Amino acid sequence: MRKIFNTLFILLMTTAFVACSSETEEVVSAELDITARNLDGNWKLATLNGEPIDGNAFFYITLDRVDTKFEIYDNIESGVAQTQSGAYSLTVEDEKTIICGIYDYSFSRPWNNEYIITSLTKTQMVWETVGKNEVQVFEKVD
Repeated sequence: MRKIFNTLFILLMTTAFVACSSETEEVVSAELDITARNLDGNWKLATLNGEPIDGNAFFYITLDRVDTKFEIYDNIESGVAQTQSGAYSLTVEDEKTIICGIYDYSFSRPWNNEYIITSLTKTQMVWETVGKNEVQVFEKVD
């Protein structure tokens, strides 16, 4: 009788533990609406066309939702760290959100390209260059 009781007790406890486990996992990479509010923050270029950024090269962009200002800190084109700032804008064309910018200096020179933001999560965003086959993946940094 004691063996049957112990066996039933073990089965009951096993069932209780299994029943209490969560079947749904928390989704941390849910797509966000592409708005200035959701773009707000510091982003690091992680990959360009599927390739990680080489060696000591870096590219950071800070997007400010309040004033729609940006600041870029990079060493990609010159090998020497430089900072550039300006304003950015978001437009929607054919259900695609496009980001473009104008630098504060250099006689209000626009960015070299416009970019379609194809994906945005809390930790990652993806830009595709308009008119080119170029994909940039950014990761959110603190």
